[in-house]
Amino acid sequence: MHLKTLALILLGAIAASPLQAQSQTPEGTATAPRGSHEHHHWRHHQAWFWKKLNLTESQRTDIKQLRQNNKTTIQPARLLVLKDRQALQQAITGNDTGSIASAATKLGTDQGALISARSTLRAQILNYITTSGTTEQKNLLNEWQQKKATRLQDKISRLSSNSGS
Repeated sequence: MHLKTLALILLGAIAASPLQAQSQTPEGTATAPRGSHEHHHWRHHQAWFWKKLNLTESQRTDIKQLRQNNKTTIQPARLLVLKDRQALQQAITGNDTGSIASAATKLGTDQGALISARSTLRAQILNYITTSGTTEQKNLLNEWQQKKATRLQDKISRLSSNSGS
């Protein structure tokens, strides 16, 4: 029995080594593929846009305050989502088919609450820039929102044409 286990582990390591070698950069560090959903530095996800807006110190302070005010809603919602993911993973690992559906449903509900809280913050920030920003900032914001809407519609169109509906 121990020999089979050792052979299985060794075979798995050998099979995974070419994949590890392919995912290495010349410097020897692994990189996430473009479009990867793992954002370890999520706070900086759209930092380029905030820099491009050229916010004043006062505007930055006001936006930080909006974020701080919403933190009491967003952080507990994020914690619930993480706990729900953990519960779902445990149900999957334990092959507890009875719990998988309820854990997935709870995760979906709590993810909806988190998205709602984040969207509320985003709406507050966008409204702040729209009402107090310079003409240039408002134009950049409108341009960015139009591009975002176009990308979303393109994705919907692509998926609709691929699914035949």
